[in-house]
Amino acid sequence: MSDEIKFDKLSVISTVLIIMIVVIIVTVIIIINTKVISFTKKVMSYWRARMLLHTENKLIETDDINIQSGMFQVDSLSPLVFCISLIPRAKQLNSLKTGYEEHTIKTKISHLIYG
Repeated sequence: MSDEIKFDKLSVISTVLIIMIVVIIVTVIIIINTKVISFTKKVMSYWRARMLLHTENKLIETDDINIQSGMFQVDSLSPLVFCISLIPRAKQLNSLKTGYEEHTIKTKISHLIYG
């Protein structure tokens, strides 16, 4: 008996195709992530805020304040970016399969109930 492993052409071709598809998918994900990061950095460079102070006699307004870190809370992307940033943590919490167990109906309540 020979210890040789024999491959047929179809299995080799299908394996190569699967590897190529995985490489393409990973490349696309990296490119998309790079574009999202670049877009967010570019947009953040334009974020400004002003503070207003209403007094009895007048309104005092500051000059533009550059937002240098964090998410600008008035921006329409803020809720989306916040939700996207929670995805890895939610996956970790789901994998633990833990939560508060309600004793009368034996149901676990996870972090997702707060969403």
